[in-house]
Amino acid sequence: MCTYLNLAIFVCKRLLLVLCIMLPTLLLLAPYHPICRQIVAHHTKSFMEQALGCHLFFELDSFSIINPHIQIHSLKAFPKTIYPTHDSWTCQGGRYKIGFSWLSILREQSIHLTIQVDNVKVYSTYKNQQLAIALHIQRILEKTNFPIDCVLNFLHLKNSMFTIHSDEHATAIELRLHGSSKRINDILKSKITITDAKLAINNTMLAHNGIGTVELESKNGPRGLTCSANIETTFLMPCMQQTNYFFSGKWENDHGRFMLRNADDSCNVNPIIITQRQQVPWLQLNCQLRIVELCSIISKICPSMYLPNLSGSCAIKLATSLNSDLTHMDGTVIMNDMQMQTNGKRAYTSLAVTKRNKDWNSEFSMRIPSICDIKGTGNWSQDTRLGQCNLFNISSIAVPYAPYWKIEPNAAQCTMTINQQNAIEGIFSCITNHKILHTTVSTDGQINTQGTLATISGTTGDKRYAIRLDAGTFPFLMAAKYHDNKNSIDLLNIEVDQNRPVQESTHFNGTVDMNLIQSLVQSGVNHQLQAEGIVLVEGSIDADKINTHLSFKDGTIRLPHTYNFVHTIDANCSYAIAQKLFTITRAQCDLYAGSFSIPYCKIQLDDDHNLEQIYLPLLLNRCLLNMDQELFAMVSGNLLLGMNAAAQPCLSGNLILDKSHLKENILSYTLRNQFAKYAGSMISANHPSLSCNVTIETKEPTQIDTAFLQANAQAHITIENSISSPQITGTIKFLSGTLLFPYKPLNLTKGTLRFLPGYNNDPLIELSAKNTIKKNTITLHVTGSLQNKDLIFESTPPLTDEQIISLLMVGCANESLNVMAPALIMNNLHKLIFGTEQSSVLHSYFKPLTKQFSINLIPSFTDQSGRGGLRGTLEIEINDQLRASIQKNFSLTEDTRFEIEYAATDNVTVRGTRNERRDLGCEVEMRWKF
Repeated sequence: MCTYLNLAIFVCKRLLLVLCIMLPTLLLLAPYHPICRQIVAHHTKSFMEQALGCHLFFELDSFSIINPHIQIHSLKAFPKTIYPTHDSWTCQGGRYKIGFSWLSILREQSIHLTIQVDNVKVYSTYKNQQLAIALHIQRILEKTNFPIDCVLNFLHLKNSMFTIHSDEHATAIELRLHGSSKRINDILKSKITITDAKLAINNTMLAHNGIGTVELESKNGPRGLTCSANIETTFLMPCMQQTNYFFSGKWENDHGRFMLRNADDSCNVNPIIITQRQQVPWLQLNCQLRIVELCSIISKICPSMYLPNLSGSCAIKLATSLNSDLTHMDGTVIMNDMQMQTNGKRAYTSLAVTKRNKDWNSEFSMRIPSICDIKGTGNWSQDTRLGQCNLFNISSIAVPYAPYWKIEPNAAQCTMTINQQNAIEGIFSCITNHKILHTTVSTDGQINTQGTLATISGTTGDKRYAIRLDAGTFPFLMAAKYHDNKNSIDLLNIEVDQNRPVQESTHFNGTVDMNLIQSLVQSGVNHQLQAEGIVLVEGSIDADKINTHLSFKDGTIRLPHTYNFVHTIDANCSYAIAQKLFTITRAQCDLYAGSFSIPYCKIQLDDDHNLEQIYLPLLLNRCLLNMDQELFAMVSGNLLLGMNAAAQPCLSGNLILDKSHLKENILSYTLRNQFAKYAGSMISANHPSLSCNVTIETKEPTQIDTAFLQANAQAHITIENSISSPQITGTIKFLSGTLLFPYKPLNLTKGTLRFLPGYNNDPLIELSAKNTIKKNTITLHVTGSLQNKDLIFESTPPLTDEQIISLLMVGCANESLNVMAPALIMNNLHKLIFGTEQSSVLHSYFKPLTKQFSINLIPSFTDQSGRGGLRGTLEIEINDQLRASIQKNFSLTEDTRFEIEYAATDNVTVRGTRNERRDLGCEVEMRWKF
């Protein structure tokens, strides 16, 4: 019996020895046996699927029982609920190593897992404020309740990609993650590094090159898993002017506080608060940023929407629930100092939006200083998909480019409704008052939109208009038409070519009737333009420039103060929107008589669209001009109108009078005032301070034709200082001419008007006129200035002034005439020579004298013959060379004297007489000059 017992003990010892030798061998060889590998892979898959609640497929690399771990690759994981489509979330690729310690099982009766993950790709959708994979990540972090507890003790993540996509918000987030997690005192602490983070909305990249760190702590407690995280990241935003942005914040279980800002704090979203209210997440934020950055973000998210270049600051406040319907929302958007770069106008706007359940309400206000204040209200229902918006002005509005027109407060109103197809329909009305004429114009119309397209149509007075806009393009305006119902004509018809390629400029063409331009000029500057015809317009519009070609044919534009008309215009113009620069590269205008052209013009506007700089050259070619039927001239030359911000506008140039005809007295002071007034009204009625430096000279002598003066004159004068107060320098020379005295004219031998600086209203005059009248050489000298002049008469043989004037008026130098008219003639001689009413002076004072003495009866009360009695002389003028006289003594009938005189030349005269004694005689008179 003892022997068998010893044998059994021996066999057991041997078996134990064999087991001690074979078990490690089996444990070492088991990972390489196919059956063992299948068993391990199967149980591992079942364990992980049960723990994570998903489907798993993977390839087993290796496993170890002695040092318990398992390595797998080509993992594919997806949720059970949507198998096999698995489009909610997926996890695939990469290599995984999962291990634990036998010692932790023996010591703590739980499995402490160590996981290493490399090159895994995770994709998850975000829907209904839920991240699809969030629950499965939470189950990894939580303690798993199996027959033996399973706890994540260490996690190492390397070069893994995490992608989040939301169809609701058309958003995609992509992160590359590196980091590790370690459990310390029941707290799993993780530090994860984020690289190459990207954010895209509507396939548009809003942020990229994001880098940062996330420090995460998670703990299993009585209420389940609790988490807290600290986030620090930086990234680039290509849509922003300042590209470096920083995002940081802290999350505690169900609430968090974050902030987003850029390097110079021009964009600062702080705070961003997420909380829980009655199991509903809430978001609150305050945002300060530049308007240009807000527009940039909107244009990136909605590329079909065109937004102009705006500057200014924007403040946004938002409080909203984050449930699927956003049942509660309060928000305000305030834009301060908003300025459009194309017009420089500053505006201040505010928008307040509230939402309760499915009803939206809003209030809107806009203030443009010195222009208008607008307010509005709106509402919209998500249930009925119907809404309404009302806009009205609370201040008076000045109509742009029409300073006499104004819209009184509440005189402009607009009501718009939104239907179930998101189309907008509306009506509007406006009453405009004229400040001077006290007339009103009523305008009303309709608005219809569909998507980005909008049509505005209506009537104003007897005119009908229609405008088509597209908010998704530049320019907004696609077509415009303005029709006169009364006359059945299109005042304006502009169409944009909608078949253009996207990469090319926008082309447009159309017509503008001169009746429309007439009304605009009348309302703008209160000037009645006389014109008829149609202007053809065609051009192109880029993002920053408008190019236009204008042509005007078979029409007329009457030039003010002239008898000339414009009948052809051909011009190329452009307007740089951002620079507010208007240029004319070429303009040619043909007149009824003459033409003028503009080779290049530059007009710079300031931020308020007022003139800041002008460069306008004008080339004239034989243009017909006139002044109140007094001056007619064919004018050639060049003019330059220039202006800049540092100096007043100036008109300079040279004008040549090719041919000219003056029908007013050039010696008249009134005439010069009329010239100055005429020039001011033609050139710049709105700019009396316009300075000038213009030289005027005659190519051919100017013909002066008045009732008293007929002459040819040559001029070379310069007009300086200003149009309202010109300073004239230069000379006017009389080349030939006559002073038309009633009996016989005086021929101009010399004549000069000299304008000196500072004395343009009182030029120096030097004038000489001469002729022979009845053997008397009469000479008139005028010297001094026009306001302080001396008139000197000379005669050979010598005569008194009264006799000389008698010769000029009636052709008789008999001194007995001085009892009849000399005083009257002397008093009006200055008016005759230097006045403007020469014709009336001649007809009033001098013509009656010549009519009385067509046959001259000259009484004489002296008796030089000694025969006594009353005598009289009858003179008969045959022509300038032949005359006769009969002298009769009325007391003695036989006492009669006959005389006949013939002037062979100016210096030779033959005279035949029969005296009182009936003696016949003949005389030959000859004159010599030494």
